[in-house]
Amino acid sequence: MEHTPGPLRVTFTNIPGTDSRQWYVIDSNGDEVAASPVGPHAFNAANARLIAAAPELLKALERITAAIEHNQIAAATLLAEKARTAIKAARKS
Repeated sequence: MEHTPGPLRVTFTNIPGTDSRQWYVIDSNGDEVAASPVGPHAFNAANARLIAAAPELLKALERITAAIEHNQIAAATLLAEKARTAIKAARKS
């Protein structure tokens, strides 16, 4: 595996003395996987959610692709629900 396995979660820290927050993506061991630059940018939170959802998105796509390649359309349809769950997590506000 070439990336940090999931599940990953997003945490935010308020930067003292500012209106800014910094986000961190944390793995299941509590280790930091990614962090935003300090700043009020609205896309920082969206980026954090997308990064945190990446392992589950990758897993869902790999399973759906394998099911389709083996002509297991019913299985691919069921696996699509896992993909939708990961997409919701990435888009959650």
